[in-house]
Amino acid sequence: MAGKKGKKAAGAPEVPAKKPSTLLPPSQSQNNLTFLLQAAPSELPGLSLADLQEDENFEEATLEELLDEAQDLPQQPSALWVVATRQLTGVPLPHPGTGKLVDPWLIIVLDALTGEMLFAEPHPLPSNEQIAEALVLCMLEPNDGSAPLRPARILTEDGPLALSLHMMLARLGVKVERQDLPGLNEALAQMVGALEGHLGEELSGPQAPVFLAGLPADETEALVVAFRQFLAAEPWEVFSGRKPVYVSWNATAQREAGQFYATLMGLAGQEFGLSLYPDWVTYALHLYNFSAFDIQQGLDATGGTEALMLSDPDTLHPDDLATLYAAGADPQSIPGLLRIGPDGPLTPLTPVALLPLVLEMLAERAEGRRSPVTTLNSERDGVRVRYPAGPRDELTVAERAGSVRVVMAYAPSLAGQPAGEVVLSGPADMLFRKAMVGLRAWLDERDIRVNPPFRLNLMATESGADGEPEDALEPPMIWESRAELPDLTLAHLARMSRVQDTWFCALTAEWQPGKLDALSIVSDFKPGKKATKKRSGP
Repeated sequence: MAGKKGKKAAGAPEVPAKKPSTLLPPSQSQNNLTFLLQAAPSELPGLSLADLQEDENFEEATLEELLDEAQDLPQQPSALWVVATRQLTGVPLPHPGTGKLVDPWLIIVLDALTGEMLFAEPHPLPSNEQIAEALVLCMLEPNDGSAPLRPARILTEDGPLALSLHMMLARLGVKVERQDLPGLNEALAQMVGALEGHLGEELSGPQAPVFLAGLPADETEALVVAFRQFLAAEPWEVFSGRKPVYVSWNATAQREAGQFYATLMGLAGQEFGLSLYPDWVTYALHLYNFSAFDIQQGLDATGGTEALMLSDPDTLHPDDLATLYAAGADPQSIPGLLRIGPDGPLTPLTPVALLPLVLEMLAERAEGRRSPVTTLNSERDGVRVRYPAGPRDELTVAERAGSVRVVMAYAPSLAGQPAGEVVLSGPADMLFRKAMVGLRAWLDERDIRVNPPFRLNLMATESGADGEPEDALEPPMIWESRAELPDLTLAHLARMSRVQDTWFCALTAEWQPGKLDALSIVSDFKPGKKATKKRSGP
């Protein structure tokens, strides 16, 4: 633990407002600290699991620098402190250096006259010098916001520690003495026990599932190395985050064939990695429904969001973090595969063993480039990466060989739109936006006053109290006519149960065998008076 100059030390507790003292006189309290047993749980330091991870953002200061700064502080002759260390049990956390699970220690500083907890900082195994740093930090930055000061004396029950601290703090004029402190062990045991219970509850709460379980050590090392290469190459600077990447792979003896879409994160400077989507519909739902103002709506629409990203240690499962450290990861480049659902963390869907190859191909395309990447078609060990990607990429050979029949049922509207149907059939890989352009022209030629869909929403299929389908109050959006937003193919419509447009138009689609070369349209709407004589299509 290095000194954290200029900021409150990590894990420093919040001290409650002072209460009228019921303590023993100072002359007696030096030898009897049973008053500490009066501490209520609300007076315990407000530590959390995040505080038990070392913060790399603090400006580190050496003990000598801290002593130089504290030398000019006023000394309070009546100030008497107690310093002790206690180990937390039942909340094992990864060591920030080795990744091995350890029970952390707390460096605790108490005011011997009031019983206030002045300081509490976690450390894997504090040395005498680190305890001295903690004491000087406590002098420079009192937790209760009072003026910085030097105490006159510091007590500890540890003889060797007292001698070491006395020598290190001598230049400050602070005396450190070894002294028996009856009641200290019992008091600290009660405080630390309550703190362990609080941290244990936090540890047992929702946390990220393990994503490296069963992954061989060499493949974990490959992930660590590839992610470090990815971060160094900064591909988000030359790949557009608005254009997805398509990843697919062949079946082997070890894996089934599969696919996913991804977009690069990093240009905003906040999150770095890959957003991952199992299919195009999920990608579209994500873009149409996620909002900084309503994240829950996006999670409900997609069933969860997933990413391989630069992660803070406390966001990963301790087992994964230990595995990553053992594979050579450092705190500045920890890869985490995380999936968050509507109700909390979920097991990721993306096969982690394939990600190193994807990261390598993206990084190699970006290395040394200053101009934007326009295309990427790369393959390695049966894994293919294509950029930019679209909805057609994921269609199967069987889907492409067929056609799709879409029935558009219009309900009468207050604006005077009549009821009726439009049935269009087209190639399964035809983009829906192109089909709507064709439909608009067909309707205009016949002077049929109905509007093609311009916004589609998925409709709920859950049953209500009466057993009938219950439509969602805010059904998720899946398509919009604007060209800059994700499009769908007719085959994607056939994969969905039911969609509806804003213009009182419900769409049902069905895949059919037999490929069509063009769009065909029929309707029971009667042509208007201004219908053109020359018509294209039926």
